[in-house]
Amino acid sequence: MKAWHDHLLKSLAKNGISGQYWMRVSPLRPSINYKQMRLNTNTDQKFAVLATSFNAFTKQLQNLILQSKSLVRISEAIQQINDMYLQIASAAEEQSLVAEEINTNTLNIKELSVQVADAAVKADQALERNDHSKI
Repeated sequence: MKAWHDHLLKSLAKNGISGQYWMRVSPLRPSINYKQMRLNTNTDQKFAVLATSFNAFTKQLQNLILQSKSLVRISEAIQQINDMYLQIASAAEEQSLVAEEINTNTLNIKELSVQVADAAVKADQALERNDHSKI
């Protein structure tokens, strides 16, 4: 190819045409030489590898973003569970205090009932004595 090119340039020079001018305007000029084709092929291959790597990186980044969002949702759910646990614990403690107060009141009522029953027995005995003394 180089020999053909050199021969063409010599012929053009004999006819007074600049080789550089002919290379710019001629439809017959070679578009690229072999070294450029190899360079472009290597560049295309390297670009393809780079593009593939970039696409893989982008997918991994998207996966990390999704996982991060999932972790945030899990963290929020755990916080809600903790809040509910605290509410349940507080309600259970309040119920325990109420049950204790009910138990205390029940014991007080029992004691008062015993006192009223004792008073009723004493009153009944007093009435019986009073009724016997009239006889």
